Amino acid sequence: DWEFIPKQLWDDAVTEANDLKQPLNTPIIGSDNSWKSCKLARENCELAGIEGIHIQEHDAASIRSSKRKGHIVTNPPYGERLSEKEEAGHLYRDIGTHWREYLPEWSYYIISGHPEFQQNFGTKASKHRKLFNGGMQCYFYSYNNFKKEL
Repeated sequence: DWEFIPKQLWDDAVTEANDLKQPLNTPIIGSDNSWKSCKLARENCELAGIEGIHIQEHDAASIRSSKRKGHIVTNPPYGERLSEKEEAGHLYRDIGTHWREYLPEWSYYIISGHPEFQQNFGTKASKHRKLFNGGMQCYFYSYNNFKKEL
């Protein structure tokens, strides 16, 4: 119901998106350390008609998997206020250390607006790209730790 988008254009885009749908061939797990965020994510998946995503309350610094390879996509807290920057830095160090130890062949894709993200994470990204998230300048960091698809 957006007046600036013609209905036929919208309907065509929905049809095209539905035609491109493919079944998931890999498990997707979503997590957040807030049960409220997890509940909201489950509701949004249901509203969007998305099935097969397991969402759990979980801290990113303790993720483990029996899978040798996988992908992590995350948008951790940036520490926007000065008092939170140090806390965010500790989180980045914790996840970097943990993931390199327990998920060494996984690839990580991280959005952060923290100016010292890579230093705190403990390693330089394979690639990074500037973007804006909610009007805030951020970077999308790619840590590609394997070449073959799952």
